[in-house]
Amino acid sequence: MKKLLCLLTVIFAVVLLAEPAENFPVLPQANGLLIVNVAALQGTLLGNLFPQAMKQLAEKQLDNDKDDDSSKFLTSLQKLLASQGQDSLLPLKQMAVSFVSKEDIDDSQVFCVCTLKQPMDKQALLATIKQQVSAEITTTEIPQGTRLDLKFGESDDSIVSIVLPAPAQTLLTGDKKSVDAVLAAKNTAIQPSLMAAFKLLPQDAPVRLVNVFPPDQQSPIAKIVADRNLEETPIGISLNHATGLAISLDSKADEFGYRQLLIFSNAEDAQQTKNIILDGMILGMGKMSVQQALGQSIPLLDSMTTAVHDNAAEFACRCTPADIEALKTLFLQFQAQQQEE
Repeated sequence: MKKLLCLLTVIFAVVLLAEPAENFPVLPQANGLLIVNVAALQGTLLGNLFPQAMKQLAEKQLDNDKDDDSSKFLTSLQKLLASQGQDSLLPLKQMAVSFVSKEDIDDSQVFCVCTLKQPMDKQALLATIKQQVSAEITTTEIPQGTRLDLKFGESDDSIVSIVLPAPAQTLLTGDKKSVDAVLAAKNTAIQPSLMAAFKLLPQDAPVRLVNVFPPDQQSPIAKIVADRNLEETPIGISLNHATGLAISLDSKADEFGYRQLLIFSNAEDAQQTKNIILDGMILGMGKMSVQQALGQSIPLLDSMTTAVHDNAAEFACRCTPADIEALKTLFLQFQAQQQEE
């Protein structure tokens, strides 16, 4: 987790002016891909919410007065946001992140590629990072351009790398192992299974995330099933058959839409998941429980829909500022009850 937090520090530091190439390289054997068209989010509900959430996260962590890698990340992030007057997502246009997910998140790999709208002054970038990011920085000239290695902790696992080709109109960044792998790879195209999952999503959605689960390791969904001892239940059996996950978000000034697809190897498992989990639990019991707790329905609950598309079970909904405030209230009530108990 520390390595992931350190990587996010650098992504926020250097991609504020970035946009990914049309044919961007990805990690070899990547089983996950996230593409964010930030330009399409500017001025929308999601575009306004995200920086606020990051600031709150940073401020909360700083209150703990810790000095570990995670705290250094959040301290750096808060400084970067403050230095940019970050009340919106500013000029970041797009970014693409590929990843190789593992059961142990610290073994996972993450790689981000962006193309700048205009060449960046390398010396100015280096000066900004040195001023705002708490890390030991090493600069090396390599055949692909200028490489920066930022070490956040004692271990090499805490190193985040940035490569600035010449001219500096492209940014490559990720944990050191991931950047090394991409620079050494002969083929950095998206894997067919990952591309097939990606095509299930609306191509104009500003946020698209896909994760194909490797068959030789426990998926995040299977882990939840196991942790809750649901393996032998109809719910657990259905979820354990999932082979992937695809999520998209769209956003307007007054609402955003969420669409999630659980992918299976056959249509029967998708239909069973829709019937038991999406219709029975979420649209049935879950929706009723929230309505009772709030004492009324809210637009989000009324917007919920489910469907089956070939081998994928879909859940979709839309969220407004009123929904966010209602859910905040519900969460605070739940938190107070937990403290009383």
